[in-house]
Amino acid sequence: FLEDCPNPLDPVRKAEILERDAKIAKLHDQATSAENNQTDRGNLDDQLVTHFVALVNVNDQLYELDGRKEAPVAHGPTTSAT
Repeated sequence: FLEDCPNPLDPVRKAEILERDAKIAKLHDQATSAENNQTDRGNLDDQLVTHFVALVNVNDQLYELDGRKEAPVAHGPTTSAT
């Protein structure tokens, strides 16, 4: 996926590449079908329009990862406890 998404790349184009990535889809299905995952993921045939945002701690800095934005957004200091 990363090799197919040069920086900068239009967020819509980036999302289109991500949606078609078979390896990510396979890994996603494996992760969400694990026994310890108790979240109902719905029917695989359901047509959904979703948008996901991730907040991650990188070197005690909180970053927002949003495919609709051009780059990660730094929100400031954080810790693994917070």
